[in-house]
Amino acid sequence: AKLVMRHLYEHGVWAIFSTLDPRVLQFKPGILLGPDLVDEVLDRTAVGIELARAEARGASAARGASAARGASAARGASAAPLGMSA
Repeated sequence: AKLVMRHLYEHGVWAIFSTLDPRVLQFKPGILLGPDLVDEVLDRTAVGIELARAEARGASAARGASAARGASAARGASAAPLGMSA
């Protein structure tokens, strides 16, 4: 969950791992979110999960220059926090 948490944060979604079970990621969007913002949160969540999955696979397959380049590119793709206009 910690790896996904970092990628979500970089894409404007605040989430935190559970202290009871660090494998569990928690995020609690406001109940008053409109449909468009819900779609945006879900899109950003999907991106964060995919980036974390790619990073985890890259780290386990081959550590080194290519993994560092991929992480650097992912960090450059950060987005504005949700609810904030760009």
